[in-house]
Parts: sequence; structure tokens; C-alpha cells
Amino acid sequence: RLFEKISLHTQYFTELIPISFVLGFYVSIVVQRWWAQYENLPWPDALSLYTSTSIPGNDDRGRMMRRTIVRYANLAFTLTLIMISPKIKKRFPTLDHLVEAATLMGRQFLDPKMNYDKQPLDIVFPIFTYLQFFFYMGWLKVAESLVNPFGEDDDDFEINWLIDRNLQ
Repeated sequence: RLFEKISLHTQYFTELIPISFVLGFYVSIVVQRWWAQYENLPWPDALSLYTSTSIPGNDDRGRMMRRTIVRYANLAFTLTLIMISPKIKKRFPTLDHLVEAATLMGRQFLDPKMNYDKQPLDIVFPIFTYLQFFFYMGWLKVAESLVNPFGEDDDDFEINWLIDRNLQ
């Protein structure tokens, strides 16, 4: 009976907190943050074009100056990513490597003989509770995978590809 009283107590407070609203708000913030981080990834294309037009010439000196400026930009980008992304830190652990690369409690089914309010049936399998749990966990997993887009998960930004692309 104590367990049933605890279950009723937690169910009452579960209805006061709009979990779906709070979780939806959290996922929305995480997705906005993820997209903002993606939009702010630096691409060296514009700098390369500006450098190419600002330092004209087909001689070795002009070519080396253009190449050096873009290499420094790529180096700054890679050094920044080493501080942010564990995947990049593993790829470039030292400077030499850079050189070489260029609610379950409140949803329990209670004894129907006790005639609790809003608990008239004794259902064997809590279908809607499981569905709600799976939806909440799905949202939470989406938010977890998007919290750190510079990590090592399959869903994170392909920073290694970006560095290789920029070096090319």
C-alpha cells in the first residue's frame, strides 16, 4: 500500500510538469546551437580567392606567398579544432603530426480494488507509457548526439574531411 501511495504521489506531480514541452524546448535549443556551429565553420575558399587576386603573378615568389597565407589559415583552423574536438586531437596529438599532414514511478498500474481516481482498469501491458518513454528517450538521444558536433560520433561534423579538403 505504501508503494501505491508513492506511485499516486509521483503521478500527481508528473502531471504538473510538462515534460514534453521542456524536452521539446531543450531539443530545439540544441538543434539551433548545432546549426549555428555548422554555419560558423570557416571555409578557406573566400580567403584563397582574395589572396589569389591580391597577390598576382605566376612567379615562384607570388605562388609561395599565396600558399603560405592559406597554409597559415588552415593551421589556425586545425589548431582551434584540436582544442575543441577529441577526434582531431587524436589525429594530431603533437605538432609533428601537423607537420606530417599538412517518469516510470508515477505510471505504475495499481490495484483496481482500491478504487483510486482515474485508475479504473488493470491493464497488463502499459502501452502508452512505453510509447511516451520511447518518444522522450528518442528526443533525448537526438539532443545528446547534437550537443557536441565536434566529437567522435557518426553524426558529428566530418572535421577530418574538412581539413583534408581545405589542404587540397
